Amino acid sequence: MAMVLGIMTFIRMTRNIPTKMTSIALYGNSVYIDGNMVKAAPVISVDDHMALMKRMTDLEEKVNILSTRPSMPPEMEELLNSTLNRVDTLEQELATAKKVQFFQLLHNFIIISEHICNLFVLFYWH
Repeated sequence: MAMVLGIMTFIRMTRNIPTKMTSIALYGNSVYIDGNMVKAAPVISVDDHMALMKRMTDLEEKVNILSTRPSMPPEMEELLNSTLNRVDTLEQELATAKKVQFFQLLHNFIIISEHICNLFVLFYWH
C-alpha cells in the first residue's frame, strides 16, 4: 500500500516539472517565461546595487541593536509572571463557580419539578 501511494505521489509531483530545458532557470540564469514568451530579467545598475547593499547593511545594524537590547527588566518580568499566575487562579475559580452554579440550578430544577408533580397528583387524583 505504501509503495502504491509513493508511486502515485511521485507521478503527481513530476507533472509540475517543466518539460523543456528553456523553461528552467539554470545557474542563476536571468531568463524567465511570461506566458509563451521568454523574457530577460531587468538589469540592475551598479548604483542601484550599492544603494541596496547600503540599505541592507543599515537594516542588519538595526536588527543587531534590537536583538542585543534587554527585553525587560527582571522586576517587570517578575510582576508580569505574578499577574499571569493570578489570572490563571481567577480563571480556575471562575470555572469552579460556574460548575457550582450549574449544579445548583439543576438541583433547583429537580426540586421544582417534584413540587409540580406533587401538585398535579394532589389536584387531579383526589
